[in-house]
Amino acid sequence: MTAAGASGGALTILSTPKRFDGLFDVIQTNAITSWTRLEPRPEVILFGRDQGTAEICAELGLRHVPEVRSTPEGTPLLSDMFLRGQALASNDVVCWSNADVVFTDSLLVAARHVALRRSGRSLYVVGCRTDIDQTEPLDLSDGWQGRLAASARADGERKPVNWIDWFMFPRGLFTDLPDFAIGRPGYDQWLIWRAADLGAEVVDASDFVTAVHQRHDYSHVGSRSVAFRGPEAQRNAAIVDDWRHYHSIAHARLRLERDGSLTKAHGLVYRLARPRRYAAHALRFTRPLRQRLLGERATWRRR
Repeated sequence: MTAAGASGGALTILSTPKRFDGLFDVIQTNAITSWTRLEPRPEVILFGRDQGTAEICAELGLRHVPEVRSTPEGTPLLSDMFLRGQALASNDVVCWSNADVVFTDSLLVAARHVALRRSGRSLYVVGCRTDIDQTEPLDLSDGWQGRLAASARADGERKPVNWIDWFMFPRGLFTDLPDFAIGRPGYDQWLIWRAADLGAEVVDASDFVTAVHQRHDYSHVGSRSVAFRGPEAQRNAAIVDDWRHYHSIAHARLRLERDGSLTKAHGLVYRLARPRRYAAHALRFTRPLRQRLLGERATWRRR
């Protein structure tokens, strides 16, 4: 492990870009280039062979994994990228991000919390994004992080707690995953549930990590309707299967405050989410009894 990794500052970012075409060329180049300007510089692994991915990897010195298992429609599968990404990562902390999100160094401070967690449960860190219109290359000269954060505060739109574009976790947290299509609804909320189900504590880092999403349309898949209601979206929904597996950032048990401290998650948004979580846990803990009763009833019916 590097010195940065030993001190808890190292991070591996995983992503799969869309075709670098038109606006997507601008916003993905902005985001991925900005990741290489963070300090300490994270390792970046990009999956897929869409137009421009190999070129930006060569230009910026990133690791490229061109072959990815995909849906019949050609969309990369979350399971393949997450499991291989964890195996390939050189660092103990992994962050998945959509390829159009720009971060500041606050992301690396959050990574230290994950890396330095020595007792208790692992941390699974998520946060709300702020949307901006960015149709030109970002100015990444000195002071760019402060300018980006100020622009997001002044003109950005903070999205709700179920709009999730990035999540961070210790390498090895996920050992098996279903075949979700990336970029279609449901997988991100299911991952929050699954992380908690695996014993991790979910952390809401919305107020600490600057995560700026650059707006775009859905021309890469044809339309918003295809993305949210097409065959891949339907298959994702079938995997999620149950509302108890659909968690938002509001299900977090901890918060990463503006000063960088980790505290219990208190507030109305979290309280409103908890009845659903408690119901899910109650049903889970009573599952053996319910299965036994259902089995006995099935036996009675057969008789």
